[in-house]
Amino acid sequence: MDETQTPSARWKETVLHALPEPEWLRIEGPDSDVVLSTRVRLARNVEGFRFPGTMDLDEREAVAELAERAIRRLGSRFETRSRLDDSERAVLIGCRLLSADFAHDRPGGRVALDREGAVSVMVNEEDHLRVQCLRAGLAVEEAQSGATGVLAVLEETLRFSRHDRWGWLASSPMNSGEGRRRSALVHLPALTHIDLLPAAVQALEASRVVVRGAFGEASRSVGAFHQVSMISGS
Repeated sequence: MDETQTPSARWKETVLHALPEPEWLRIEGPDSDVVLSTRVRLARNVEGFRFPGTMDLDEREAVAELAERAIRRLGSRFETRSRLDDSERAVLIGCRLLSADFAHDRPGGRVALDREGAVSVMVNEEDHLRVQCLRAGLAVEEAQSGATGVLAVLEETLRFSRHDRWGWLASSPMNSGEGRRRSALVHLPALTHIDLLPAAVQALEASRVVVRGAFGEASRSVGAFHQVSMISGS
């Protein structure tokens, strides 16, 4: 640590070093010249509770307690946090381990992170649980395996809401069914430069692929970085 730094700068550096460095930033994966990372996110809701958007304080805390108990079964490689300061939150969002919309400071909000910086579990975000795994480059199968492996452990103690016809139930109907969203962070400077990106986006949407900003829904594209997501069920 640089002793010439101000106390504020030293504190921020300590905070950043305490967080897991994401795996997808440490290594190069397949097709990494275009695809920086692949993410698979699984949404689940605990049976017997309302969705987070309509839950009261007691319900939020009850779900958080059940989730923490289940997460502990993942072992010491996961750490659960109930409070994040602004620096921690900004880093985790930038690393794509935390949703920008996740109100972590609300009662019942939790985030569990693994030591490798590859998997995060958000509690009481849009859904009760959102398990996501990120891998470097274009690695859909690896990300899928990482996320489903963590979810399988959680399912040993948690019972999730499922409908015989509609599949896994989620706050957003778009996420119901498989309860899965596959996405990739891509860098498309050429398409942006020659102004062909709008046509490419239109063609992708016809194939049930959504193109958003670098940090997902309602975010803006920065420096030709975009998030390409497969609509659930595709």
